[in-house]
Amino acid sequence: MDDQALMLARLRAGGPRAVVDAATVLEAAELAARRVVPVGTDGSRTVVTLAWADDADLSPETWPIARRELSPTVLLTLATCLGCCWPDAATEPYPGHPTSATTVLRVLTSRNTDERWAKGALHDLEELGCITRDGDEIRLGPAIAALARTEVSMLRREHAALPREDRR
Repeated sequence: MDDQALMLARLRAGGPRAVVDAATVLEAAELAARRVVPVGTDGSRTVVTLAWADDADLSPETWPIARRELSPTVLLTLATCLGCCWPDAATEPYPGHPTSATTVLRVLTSRNTDERWAKGALHDLEELGCITRDGDEIRLGPAIAALARTEVSMLRREHAALPREDRR
């Protein structure tokens, strides 16, 4: 297996990874209908993740992959994290601004979401890479950086409806 294919396999299996040169996996990613998205740095190396190419045909016939359906509580929690971490629709959602788990939970409980379920949803979103947590601090994660441009456009159109502390 060549170095590019090996790095691509590692990215698919393990999520974001530091690379010396992101271009080393670009060609292999394109062949797999993927794109390489930088999500940070680790010293002198760029940390990248994989996203589907914007023109990828994701129909079940083309890519027979398992899709995870998210519960309404997890979706509402994700919307709240987006609303709290992404205040300006004119900017890119990732990396956004930090918020606190306390703030997110306060917004959710003000919408009659059970706090225990909301805490579980935050855990799920962290596992999925939608958010990162450092103590009480929450930031949008690499899965948000990997959203297709069409998905970000849809989120921009609905940005005003995202739950946030000043909008219950």
